[in-house]
Amino acid sequence: MAGKFPYGEGELIDALRISDAEWYECVQEMDLRAMAESDRENTRSEERQPYRNITKIIVSLRNYDGRMQQFKVRAYDLSPSGLGFLHGAYVYDNTPAELYMQHKTEGMARVPAMIVSCEHVKNRIHRVGAKFKEPIDLSDYLLSDAA
Repeated sequence: MAGKFPYGEGELIDALRISDAEWYECVQEMDLRAMAESDRENTRSEERQPYRNITKIIVSLRNYDGRMQQFKVRAYDLSPSGLGFLHGAYVYDNTPAELYMQHKTEGMARVPAMIVSCEHVKNRIHRVGAKFKEPIDLSDYLLSDAA
């Protein structure tokens, strides 16, 4: 379903509301924290790739009253099985999600997922983990070697 959004292409909610500089600073802090904690056992089965390019990632989530809402979020890392992103609100585990990510050849591609983690980082910033329903080919989504 490349290039189309199921709930219209109207205004996206930016619950994060941070500048590029604030995003970069937050990512640096999270990276330093992760390096300091790297001694603890890594339970991930796949290596995550930094996904720091400031491309538009849209996540559609069903809210408490059943309506779908679309949010603009900031990517953090990517693996064949999931995406880590920064969001301006807490998202409950097991929340169904639809991610719209920039595909190399298909434009905005729909990637069904499930929220599997959410942790508070600072202020209103939350790091959210989404697990894809089906694995993706990273080469289709990593837009450059610097991504």
